[in-house]
Amino acid sequence: MIYSAFNESADNVIERLSFELVQKKREVHVVSSDATIETVILGAGAYRHPSREFYRAVKRAKQHLRREYLGNVTLPVKRNEVGDRIGADVYAKLEQLRRGK
Repeated sequence: MIYSAFNESADNVIERLSFELVQKKREVHVVSSDATIETVILGAGAYRHPSREFYRAVKRAKQHLRREYLGNVTLPVKRNEVGDRIGADVYAKLEQLRRGK
């Protein structure tokens, strides 16, 4: 995390870091809808993304990931318990251990 120094605005930090990182040949992306910041960022050679467009892009990506990787997830109708998957003899032994017998 980066914090602004005393008597330094967040806008100044964004501008300074953008210039420094672009000079180091780094690809810089800034999300802001502030017209002044956008102008300075473009002048520095960084990419700008308006806040609304960025929000929509993130929302679309989340929806895509849900569809692509989760698909139609159906939750189980009943609980899935260990007791339902082990034999009666094992269940009885575990029950005895649980009760301290």
